[in-house]
Amino acid sequence: MRNRVWNYFEMAGRVAKSKEDRRSYYIGCVAVRNDGALVRARNEASQVPTPYAHAEARISTRIDHGSTVFVVRVRNNGEFGLAKPCENCMRFLRSKKVKKIYYTISSTQYGTIDG
Repeated sequence: MRNRVWNYFEMAGRVAKSKEDRRSYYIGCVAVRNDGALVRARNEASQVPTPYAHAEARISTRIDHGSTVFVVRVRNNGEFGLAKPCENCMRFLRSKKVKKIYYTISSTQYGTIDG
């Protein structure tokens, strides 16, 4: 039986795939705020490199101090891949003082980063 972390990853996976286009993978993010509310974001396609297209940066505008964040990469074959946030996204999340970040490594492994 999978634990609650995998339940959040599966939610984030649905968010990631909510707008399919021609990419080889999709990134989705779900966060649990201190008030218990769930917020979500996904990567947006961008013609110009911008950190604000990343799901983690987008979700950082919707979370508060002490939130817990779950990030997934969904490959075209439906399996999870490495979704560790990039340096810019980590700056956004740390500026919000998140409690913990969970990210997929594969469909059977995940990693954590303390905020």
